Amino acid sequence: MYLWAGAPAKAATAVRAAMTLFTTGPDGMTGNDDLGTMSAWYVFSSLGLYPTMSGGDFLALSSPQFASSVVRIGHYGARQSGTLTVTAPGASDAKRYVRSVSLGGRQVARTWLDWGQVAHGGKPAHRLSTEPSSWGTGPGAEPPSVGAARKG
Repeated sequence: MYLWAGAPAKAATAVRAAMTLFTTGPDGMTGNDDLGTMSAWYVFSSLGLYPTMSGGDFLALSSPQFASSVVRIGHYGARQSGTLTVTAPGASDAKRYVRSVSLGGRQVARTWLDWGQVAHGGKPAHRLSTEPSSWGTGPGAEPPSVGAARKG
């Protein structure tokens, strides 16, 4: 909800707090991990890109947990496979606020990416900070509303 309210720094804090609920112990999975959805959310959130709803065609942006992550995407449909390389130099629990995001060298001012922008690979690059920034707080930075029709 924070992304829609123009408060991405609060979203980063909430996502990081939710991630601490998962541990490697026998009781490490809070709630019910039906079909791996919670595990998948954790992996996506660790990358700094996560779905906000089932069937959505966009990924919310937040702070990655790792300085660099590489995901190899398999072949599907008419497109070839690709590699998604997410970078966030200095990523840490303290450095969890997004200062800026770029994709393919172009700045991203909004707090989300179309699924098609990364479905077959890409290079999202995050710059992080220990303090909240103004990234993602401008007009139009919020993700699409659920059920709202978007124009190509």
